[in-house]
Amino acid sequence: TILGALARDRFSFIKGDVDLYGGRATVSGETVWNPADTWSFAGHIADVNPAEIRSDLPGKLSFNFATQGQKFDGTGDFSVDIRDINGALRKVPASGSGKFTRTGATWQFDKLRMALGATNIAVDGHLDDTFDLRFGISAKDLSLLSPESRGTLEANGTIRGTPKDPIIAATLHGNGIQHEGVSIRDLLADIDFNPNPAYES
Repeated sequence: TILGALARDRFSFIKGDVDLYGGRATVSGETVWNPADTWSFAGHIADVNPAEIRSDLPGKLSFNFATQGQKFDGTGDFSVDIRDINGALRKVPASGSGKFTRTGATWQFDKLRMALGATNIAVDGHLDDTFDLRFGISAKDLSLLSPESRGTLEANGTIRGTPKDPIIAATLHGNGIQHEGVSIRDLLADIDFNPNPAYES
């Protein structure tokens, strides 16, 4: 059910209720096509079941969201802000929030946090012609990445510099890792890399 108003240059959603992956989405906002293609939506997603997309991820998730952007062909700038993730996946509690933005060739990550039982992911910073990215991963079950993946991974650190001359400081610990044809029995790494010839990596 969608309640809105149609004009020559836009369609405004006063309220939209849509069935979505076993749950429900309540949305408001507008789509504009003159003088430029833009959109802006906000709302609440309730009790969606990820198993509708991947059968090995049963559960129910709910969250609030807000998104806005330009162009309808996927090439324009956009942002997605997700808040108050709650529910359960594979019978373990889920929580999280955060925002990511693409502006031109720049990706910005602001306090992206996701917790699923004993698995936690945190990302902050930006990626473009230069890097300034901080990350933390504590994954007890890599099958969340894909049905065939296995193993555990603990990783945290920073990536700075440029694609040609990256500066990496990170620690990694994992075992029993299998992902996309790569198998690693045990992994223990302490990385302090700087391509500057004056620096001892």
